[in-house]
Amino acid sequence: SAMWAGTKWPLNLNALSSSFVPPLAPPTSYWSQWKANPATVARKLAGATAESTDFVLYTVVMPNNQYSLNAVEQFTSDFADAFDVEREGCADLDVVSPSNDALCMLGENLDAYKDETNPVGPGEIGVYVPESELSSVLQWALLNRGASTNGYYDLDLF
Repeated sequence: SAMWAGTKWPLNLNALSSSFVPPLAPPTSYWSQWKANPATVARKLAGATAESTDFVLYTVVMPNNQYSLNAVEQFTSDFADAFDVEREGCADLDVVSPSNDALCMLGENLDAYKDETNPVGPGEIGVYVPESELSSVLQWALLNRGASTNGYYDLDLF
């Protein structure tokens, strides 16, 4: 799994650089540091240099799979309730590199696969996550992405 991290796609900028060689896996020390400060570790992994880095968490939707549609509907409505945010409530709904001031939900695109310019293949629901909310959002998302919690299907997050 991956997550957009930083300003204007630092993961892709680094990946396209001829001098960048990604590690096969993050050093073990990152995992022990993650609990203490997940945003700092995420910036190190992403290669971001900004003082404050915000994130976008995507939930993949398989629009031709009713279990996936039911699961993402449950996950999305539960997320909106848990964090008291409005679905598609971000001021900037840009799916690639949005700029918002607070935790909010981006657009819900179930037909992304019909548009070859969309960076997410099947379909996605995006959540703009400020650095200050990263830990609580990730904990909630990881606990609620599974079929045992949403009642339908294991969702892929990235």
